[in-house]
Amino acid sequence: MHRAGATTSRRHHEVAPYREVAPYREVAPHRAGATTSRRRGAHGATASDPQSSLGGLMLGPPDVVASSQTVAVGVTVVATLVVVGLAAAVAWMLHEAAALRRVAADLRAEAADVHSRLEAVAAHAERELQRVERELQRVEDLVGSAESISEVVGSASRLASTAMATPVIKVVALGSGAARAGRRLRRQRGGR
Repeated sequence: MHRAGATTSRRHHEVAPYREVAPYREVAPHRAGATTSRRRGAHGATASDPQSSLGGLMLGPPDVVASSQTVAVGVTVVATLVVVGLAAAVAWMLHEAAALRRVAADLRAEAADVHSRLEAVAAHAERELQRVERELQRVEDLVGSAESISEVVGSASRLASTAMATPVIKVVALGSGAARAGRRLRRQRGGR
């Protein structure tokens, strides 16, 4: 490295003097009774210079300070928008939850009404079913009675037909025989 005022042997030209730049440093915070207008930073700016300090602290050259402040403002705006968005989302969700609670209460009331009506219908249906069962039992009894009457009538008609068939047949046979005999007698009288 070359020092200030040094020359190179080969090229015979002068190199610009090397100058060290002091790093940025913080200025001590404001103490009671002290003035901040005379405090100077690494580049000679006073602490009251709005471009180079914030509350007595040196932040850097004016262009770095402006960009860091812009970034800080941008981050603050984005964070504020995120918080406002989250608050709006929470408010919307609370509104929807309240609406769901109202719908659930309405459904509960409607379900209770339907349940009470169904209980009344089920009780009525049970009473009707019992009445129908009693009627069916009566019909079964009547059918049983009709079957027994039918059996009695059937056996009585068989008995009557058996009892009546023989004499009727005999009477018919007697009538038929008498008619034949009467014709023969007439023929014999008329043929003589």
